Amino acid sequence: MNVVLQCCNNLYNKFCSEQIQKWLLLATACLVFMCVFVLNTLYPMYFDDRIYSILKHGDTLRFPETFINILKYQYHHYFEWGGRTVAHTILQVLLLFDPLWQDIINSIVFVSFVFLLYKISNKNRSNNLFVFLLIGLSIFYFTPRFTTDVLWMSGAANYLWTTFIIFLFIYPYYIYSIDKETKESISKTIFFLLGGVIAGWTNENMGSTMVLILVAYCFYYKRNKLKVPRWAISGIIGACIGCTLMILAPGNLVRAALEPKMMGMDAYNQLPFFDRIFTKVGILLSTHYIEFILPLVIIYLILLILFLYKEKENKNRKAVLFNSVLFFIAGEVALFVTILSPMFPIRAYFGIIIFKIISISVLYANISLKSVFFRLSNILLFTILILTCSLLYYRTYNALSLFSRTYNQREKSIIEQKEKGIEDIVVTTNKIALDYQFEYLENVIHWSEYYQVRSIKLRYENE
Repeated sequence: MNVVLQCCNNLYNKFCSEQIQKWLLLATACLVFMCVFVLNTLYPMYFDDRIYSILKHGDTLRFPETFINILKYQYHHYFEWGGRTVAHTILQVLLLFDPLWQDIINSIVFVSFVFLLYKISNKNRSNNLFVFLLIGLSIFYFTPRFTTDVLWMSGAANYLWTTFIIFLFIYPYYIYSIDKETKESISKTIFFLLGGVIAGWTNENMGSTMVLILVAYCFYYKRNKLKVPRWAISGIIGACIGCTLMILAPGNLVRAALEPKMMGMDAYNQLPFFDRIFTKVGILLSTHYIEFILPLVIIYLILLILFLYKEKENKNRKAVLFNSVLFFIAGEVALFVTILSPMFPIRAYFGIIIFKIISISVLYANISLKSVFFRLSNILLFTILILTCSLLYYRTYNALSLFSRTYNQREKSIIEQKEKGIEDIVVTTNKIALDYQFEYLENVIHWSEYYQVRSIKLRYENE
């Protein structure tokens, strides 16, 4: 028995060698890209993609065509609908590209995002495929609406891309908390001011939470007798400016008044303010927190106990604990900030889930797996996670194939009728029988504007 265990231990050591891990990381990153790219190609252009493909001023409709036109449109959008100027600019720029290039760029951003979280988690440690897998597979498995947050262009621009920008901006603050060394310059201070404006102007609950994280880092620097760099202060100032510009956008008031009506939530919107707050808290705690957040909280607490028990001599113990707890608390803050939002769809949990995952991966990366028991347990758990995600991927692929096939048939019918000069188009189709990770499946709002006909309606064959 001892011989077998020793043999397993030797194999594990060889598997974890720096050179092998380096190549395995590269191969896995390429595999993740291909998997996400395949799903991206299946996801059709729909709903908000069509809305933001059209520039509308009064009764005038046209396609963007140039970046200057997009900026002009976003100026009007800021006053007429909402303040997420950065996210919607990204979306409209993406929509300028051919669909194939949209899918390639979006897939690259997803892999880059996973790699960024990996670099944060695995800071100052040797290459570790398990950490990369933990992050990538956890995002796929635990994100409640992975398809709409990562694959749908409108959802990706609002959640994947903005969360990527936010963590890119947090990264230097994180690095300084670990390395305790930094360089200062006027250009760097100005860069962080401007970068802060962009990062803060991305997403309401994530942008405001990011500001709190940056402030917490500055307090950590002071407490640990580190100089608070000028770039760190200018970054916070920029983030506050960006967040304020987003939240105080005049268009937000317009949207807050109209969107509940569009979503059939008039009765809820007419409740007194505190009644709406209590209703949201009840839904949050009784359903969403238990379903989406609690499993990650349990995993986090298990790893936290393991870290506290096993890593008493870890020289970075204090910094690891601080960063892990900070990201964990940030997830809670980002969650409860949403109570103040008029609408908070399930897809908006993406950033909250990411904060939980990064708090877990920071701990996991810093727990030494030296005993055979922990190493075998690690392999077993990852085998189960990979198999589970493989089955989930198969299910998602089939669902997207049906979604894509049905939408392509509908578009073909619309184009054929338009070419015949029909202005009031009726598309005979089947309902898309999917309730898994999809939203607005049967919504054809703005299709008529996109195809430049008078009206488009769906007629279902089974009704």
